[in-house]
Amino acid sequence: MRHVPFCVSIVSSRTMLFALIRKQEQLDQIVDVPYFGDSRDVALIQLADFLAFLLRRYAEIKENLVPPSYKDEEAKVSEWVSRFAGRSIGRRFMFPRTARGYAEALFYDNAPASLRDL
Repeated sequence: MRHVPFCVSIVSSRTMLFALIRKQEQLDQIVDVPYFGDSRDVALIQLADFLAFLLRRYAEIKENLVPPSYKDEEAKVSEWVSRFAGRSIGRRFMFPRTARGYAEALFYDNAPASLRDL
């Protein structure tokens, strides 16, 4: 087995990494890293869980997949989602109309119409 000094190994690995990065499109390799922690310990995980639930509930009600659980639920959830959508990144960044990449087209094609039209 050939032994390579550690610093040379790091330099060549970084050089290869940067060579790869230059050839790749922006954000073409998003890697999700699982986080095994209690959401009670991390406030942003709780917020992400809540927003995911809210968006799912909104889509389920708007697409007539489930009935509202209580009077005015549809109006309340719609208002909350509208507020959230107004503070998030623009729709044109999530679902561009032209020059969609593979991931963008995949998300657009599979998203419920109620979420695509926010």
